[in-house]
Parts: sequence; C-alpha cells; structure tokens
Amino acid sequence: MSDSDSENKQTTTTATSVTQRLLLSLKEAAKIIGTKGTKIQKVRDDNNVKIGISERKERCSDRILICTGSIEDVSNAIGDICEILLSEDVVTNDEDSNEKENDEYNSIEDEKFVYPFLNFRLAKPTLDEVNDAETLKKIINIRVLVTRAQCSAIIGTKGDRIKSLIENRGVRMIASNQTLPDSDERLLEIQGTSMAITKVLEDINAVISNEVRATREKRYVPHVRRRNQPVSTNTSSNTGSSKSFDEEFKSIVKIPEAYVGAIVGRQGNRIANLRKYSKTKIVIEKRASEVSDDAERIFEIISNDIKNVELAESMLKKNLETEIQRRKEMEETESA
Repeated sequence: MSDSDSENKQTTTTATSVTQRLLLSLKEAAKIIGTKGTKIQKVRDDNNVKIGISERKERCSDRILICTGSIEDVSNAIGDICEILLSEDVVTNDEDSNEKENDEYNSIEDEKFVYPFLNFRLAKPTLDEVNDAETLKKIINIRVLVTRAQCSAIIGTKGDRIKSLIENRGVRMIASNQTLPDSDERLLEIQGTSMAITKVLEDINAVISNEVRATREKRYVPHVRRRNQPVSTNTSSNTGSSKSFDEEFKSIVKIPEAYVGAIVGRQGNRIANLRKYSKTKIVIEKRASEVSDDAERIFEIISNDIKNVELAESMLKKNLETEIQRRKEMEETESA
C-alpha cells in the first residue's frame, strides 16, 4: 500500500461518520448497559461515539445496539462492547432490565433462543483449533445488521472480498441469506478476538462508506410478530439444529502446496470420501502455473448445515496434521 493510500484510509477511518447496528439478546443488552448505565457510558466517553440500545419491547427477546461516529471510533467502541460481553462480572441493579440477577449473565454465549436470529451459527473453536487456551477465552461472536446492498459490498464479487477479510484479519464470518422479519436487513455474524473484530469492522465500514450509497432499505426493529407470521424459513429454528435450507455456510482452510496432493489423495479419492462423509461441497483453488511448495491453496467448504462445515474443516486440518507428522517421522528415520 502506498503512502497516499495509507493517508486516504486513515482520513476515511477518522473523518467519515458511520452507524453500526448490532442485534442483541436481552441479557447481552443488560450486560452492556451495566449497573445504572455505567458501562455503556464508559464506552461512549472512551470512544467519542453516540451509542445507545433500543427500548425493551414487551414479549420481544431482542434489542438493537446503535453506535455512530468515525469509522475508527465506532470500530473501537464495538471492540469494547466485545470485552464487556467477555467479562465474567454479573449485572446487578440494572434499572433498564426487569430480569432477575443471576449467574446466567456469565454464560450468554451458550444460551439457546426461541427467536432463531439470536442463535449463533458459528460454533466456538476448540482448543485443538486455536492451540492457545488464553486466546480461546478471548474469542466472541457478534451479530452485525447490514442491508442487502451493504452485504453485497462486503461479500464482493464471487465472495472474494469476504474471503480476503477473513484471511487478513483472522476472523470467521457468515452472512445470512434471509432478511430479518419485516425488514431488508440481514445478519453478518463475526467471530474472533475483540482486536480482530475491531480491525475487520474498520475494513467493513470503509467499504460501506466508499461503495454503498444511501438506500431506502427498511431497517429491522424488534417487534412482536403477527400470530400467523412465520418465525423463520429455517425449519430447524426451534429444534437447536444448525440446518437451514435457504442459507449457505462457508469456511476456508489453507493447505500448503506441498501437502495438497496428499490431502486430495490418489485420483481425488481422499477428498471425495471427506466430501461424502461430511456431506459438504469442497472447492479447491486451482494451482497456479508457477508456485513454490511453501505457497498455500484455499479449500472452501460449503454446506447448508454449519455442523457439516465444521466437521469437514476439522477433518481437513486433522489430515494435514497427520501428513505433516508422517513426513517428519520419515525424515527422522532416514537420517538415523
């Protein structure tokens, strides 16, 4: 990136005003507000942003956090919100919530909701995947509300932009295909550390600011659905299953070029068996005409069931680890 590009990006992140909207559960909202509003006020003061949470509606299980300011300030504020949600302290005497105070505030991420849009689709990674217990504790999921136009800009042509954001910032992301009830907004779920989420939000908001014009798309407002209105087209929303017939879940695994052949197997048999067992589609990036063994190829896993995607991802990584260990042992044997 040139000096002028860096200066332009810095100017954009500091000068352009943006508004970020997050979907929250009641418990998340109460935890962010804090005792007598002290926590959300600190976020407001520390980051020089306008931030608030929508009123709690009777018989509604969700609320909206709205944050406005410069791209940098808003992104940092959302990072602070992530830190609040990760904290283990319990909300007490919250004047904005009638919920009974208890330790359930400490297990927000494990809660299952009747309202399907509140249920996270990205499962928390395992210790084997992260390889660091402290980092694992710092990983969190958030639900960002985006319009159709914004979502298209974030995904990019053939998904190139969202892939780049995932790779460059070390996060996982899923954009839902369906809109929230009575609106034109969709959910962009982001998983990562607070710092990684802050950085990717800077990138996302810069894209939206530079490429998406103001539209009249209808924003989502928490409300009680009409009696005959379906909750969701996701047939598994009340069963705890992750399967959705109108959503597509994706994940990317990078495999060093030197190991691609072993992972794919002779005549593609090994990867074919993995596809069949995990019930996923696995798209392998084409090999460049000239590439070194330390280069990486992208294996993109696709399914309408997030559990299948996670299974395939885990199996791919395990196969890679096994092959690396096998070659290491062969080298030690030969050198002995």
